[in-house]
Amino acid sequence: MTHPLRLAILAVLLLVIPTACADAGGEDDRPLVIASTSVWGEVIEALDPSDALRVEVLLPPGADPHEYQASAAQAADLRRADLVVVNGLGLEEGLLDAIEAAEDDGILVIHAAEYADPLPFDGHEEHDEHAEEAHEEHEEHDHEGGLDPHVWLDPVRIGTVALALGDLLDEQFDGLGAADAAVEYAAAMDALAEEMTELLAPVEDRRLVSNHDAFGYFADRFGFEVVGVVIPGGSTDADPNSRDLAALTARIIEESIPAIFVDEAVSSTVAEALAAEAEGVVVVEMVTGGPNGEAPTDSIEGFLIENAMRIVDALGNG
Repeated sequence: MTHPLRLAILAVLLLVIPTACADAGGEDDRPLVIASTSVWGEVIEALDPSDALRVEVLLPPGADPHEYQASAAQAADLRRADLVVVNGLGLEEGLLDAIEAAEDDGILVIHAAEYADPLPFDGHEEHDEHAEEAHEEHEEHDHEGGLDPHVWLDPVRIGTVALALGDLLDEQFDGLGAADAAVEYAAAMDALAEEMTELLAPVEDRRLVSNHDAFGYFADRFGFEVVGVVIPGGSTDADPNSRDLAALTARIIEESIPAIFVDEAVSSTVAEALAAEAEGVVVVEMVTGGPNGEAPTDSIEGFLIENAMRIVDALGNG
């Protein structure tokens, strides 16, 4: 026979345990800030020293931001967020409808890259006499105003955006202290740029060929030249044609360019075929989309340093 005291204790536990579980798994009531990419998610977290915000990132590690589309749940989250930070300049092509729906609902959407002194695409298709034809064919995929959205490959520009975000976050969330944190963060990004400059110093041959036109800001900051891209234009949605590839292959052979740098989120099949035809050319995978959750490229500093090291290994001392 069960003792009455034990029955009383059991009854209390049955009442308390569900309540405790509900508290443990209860909803996070901090303001929700959604970032489109891991780069801006990490920056926002750095500008929130007291962990006052709940920061969520839309794109999973390694996803192509040009093609990724929001799930129904993510689209709903965007429309109830307290703030949304996207890269902008046409990067999030597959997310445009969901982002615009959030804006229509009155959600403040910040386009981070617009604060980074964006550069125009340099048109690294000068090797291709049919570049204008290709441009017209893929016009629907062009980035906004012809500006390059890949600002995060320059740490100094990340710092510039952080300073702007610091002010904007403090306007939205009283007492956050984001502006002060942004000053320290920008200084850290400047130091990272200096470290990368020293790391890249041995590279004499500073010509880059890539499968996706993403290295404009990197080249601008560190003194490289992008001499060719496999995929025309700035979008991964475009398709190279045989004349483009033949011209690029001829240039690689003629100028003895040793490597093609490919984005981990973009198919490298065409680049590998081109490298095989050119002979002696290596294909080097790069992490260009931002932190991907895998050490050592699981942070902004980590992926930028790792990319610099891979360029040094591939190009050597020229």
